[in-house]
Amino acid sequence: MENTLLEHLRFAPLTRAELVRRTRTSSQRVQVALDTLVREKFVVRRLQDDGPEDYELTEAGAGRLDVILDLTHEPLKTMGKVFAATVAETIRPRYSPTADPREVRRAGLGLIGWMLLPVLVVGLIVGGSIASGHLSTAVLFVLVAAGAVAWKFRGSGRRSAAVAAQPRPQPRPEPAATFAASPERTDRELVVSLAKIFGVGLVFAGVIIATNPSMVLLLVLLVVTGGNMFKAYRDWAKKGRSQ
Repeated sequence: MENTLLEHLRFAPLTRAELVRRTRTSSQRVQVALDTLVREKFVVRRLQDDGPEDYELTEAGAGRLDVILDLTHEPLKTMGKVFAATVAETIRPRYSPTADPREVRRAGLGLIGWMLLPVLVVGLIVGGSIASGHLSTAVLFVLVAAGAVAWKFRGSGRRSAAVAAQPRPQPRPEPAATFAASPERTDRELVVSLAKIFGVGLVFAGVIIATNPSMVLLLVLLVVTGGNMFKAYRDWAKKGRSQ
């Protein structure tokens, strides 16, 4: 209900009666949703001298609405942005120049560990399938994992013309938290590099399974993939320090 109200408020402030008419919902339910949005500072209540109070979208509310629209029309692209922003904040958090470099290094190693976790999970599933004699299942898991990586990091199309043609609201500045911006270019380069290494590892795993299923070779491939991902992070860190 809150998201629906944000969409109606994106162009102009509206009264509660107008929101009830547009949403075709009970007045009590609309009021509860408006109180929630006001409490979370996504909407501000404006008192009027010559009429009922109306509600206006804040800067934080506009940011939340943008995320909702992006998730609706470009889910893959939006999830990729959120993932990249999370990785960027993990690798390069906002810290003072006097921060301990060891903390930054530990954050980077933690990122590599999280990136290797899906590789380990897929490896265990594939290895278990091979050990139980289900070769087709192992090949299927490798193909699905490779397809998921390629699909997640592929380029997304444009947003639909109807949504793109709609003007954005111009809300008043509010001292409220806004959504995080896109990560820096160097951070995106690291994420793409790690994803490519992960994808190549899945392809080689598929080749190993199709030609000569061997747990030893799969473990070696896992070690090599992890080493390449760590090397990519180390090179990225050196490049960041040199700039």
